[in-house]
Amino acid sequence: MSARGRARSAVIDVGSNTIHLLVGEVENGTVLPVTGEKVSARLGSGVDKTGRIEEARIPVAVEAIGLFARLAALNDVSETAVLATSAVRDAKNGPALCEGVREKAGLEVRMISGKEEALLGFRGAVSALPNFPWEAPALVVDLGGGSAQLILGDAVNGPDKQVSLPLGTNRTTERHVRSDPPEAGELEALSEAVIKKLPNWDLPEETAVVAIGGSARAILRLTRDELTRERLRELAAEISKVFTEVLIAPDFDAEAREVFSAKPNMILLRAGPLTRPELSAKHVTGGLLLQQTDHVEDDSGYELVTSEQPSPAEFSDLLLAWKVAKSVKSNAIVLVQDGATVGIGAGQTSRVEAAHLAVRKAGERAMGAVAASDAFFPFADGLESLAGAGVKAVIQPGGSKRDGEVIQAAEERGIAMVMTKRRHFLH
Repeated sequence: MSARGRARSAVIDVGSNTIHLLVGEVENGTVLPVTGEKVSARLGSGVDKTGRIEEARIPVAVEAIGLFARLAALNDVSETAVLATSAVRDAKNGPALCEGVREKAGLEVRMISGKEEALLGFRGAVSALPNFPWEAPALVVDLGGGSAQLILGDAVNGPDKQVSLPLGTNRTTERHVRSDPPEAGELEALSEAVIKKLPNWDLPEETAVVAIGGSARAILRLTRDELTRERLRELAAEISKVFTEVLIAPDFDAEAREVFSAKPNMILLRAGPLTRPELSAKHVTGGLLLQQTDHVEDDSGYELVTSEQPSPAEFSDLLLAWKVAKSVKSNAIVLVQDGATVGIGAGQTSRVEAAHLAVRKAGERAMGAVAASDAFFPFADGLESLAGAGVKAVIQPGGSKRDGEVIQAAEERGIAMVMTKRRHFLH
């Protein structure tokens, strides 16, 4: 109950990419937010292909929901609802997550249907945008990671038409995109697949479109401009005002070349479609050494190997440390805390020396940090060095014949450990 006597409620939205908490009060049909939190759990990663949530993600999600439930209780809510959408709804092991939440937080997870998700999205949009002209029909597009909801309606009569489609950003990307950045053919195939599934609705003229959901927010963070051809040409003109010697792009149209020609010393390099090579090559005496290119595509296949679990914030830091370690010369140890790199041990001849160096660079900031190792720990001494400095969680490839000793050392010191099953270390 708030100081004004209003009842407070909490909703934990378990989405395909993100888990959200919203604590709010309702007044005259409008939700007044009190507080909120979110964590990226990416439960939908790989679900379309395997039909299952990756096992390592379930305990992290359960821990996040438990933390959100406690935060809701601290805000004196009268009830907390946990709603799960596409990823949990579609996954064969979705019930395992629900059972984990029941044991951890004493809450029941309600898996809502695509239809109900669409209705709730429409009601949320109307509530969040009271000054929007809802008296005229509007199309609300709720684009999530696993599904997309389209709802046509107005505030007076409510939804007139609605549909839930398997067109979430995760799902469509995993089905049609293999390159980074995507190749033109992949984007065309994705576009055709989406268009085929869109309903053949006869929309009233000048129907307004309201985009909601995590994907819409991500686009808003990138730019508030509509990326038309004209806007791209404006960007080209802005770049030409800055001292730039070389510009690389997949291609340049005639107008872009004309804009850049105003700077006679600028070099334009047409790269064509940009794809990542599958193999990297190094010269050795008498030939070449070919190795698989080191990619950090996603965190699929990662495994939690200790009973201690990283918190959602620690898991996010672990992923960052792992990405940074990719670009650090082996042997490499990277320390991260609160979304920032605080210590790097690079180019050492032994892993324990890399750990010592990273800890020394971090100083007091090593306390409570997480660590990444670009290859496995051959002995427990490197982990022991990190633990002695206050490191709380470690991510590493695993694969050593002494993995058991290293895991045992982590267990004894209360350190969470995640194994990626892939290493950054290359010869």
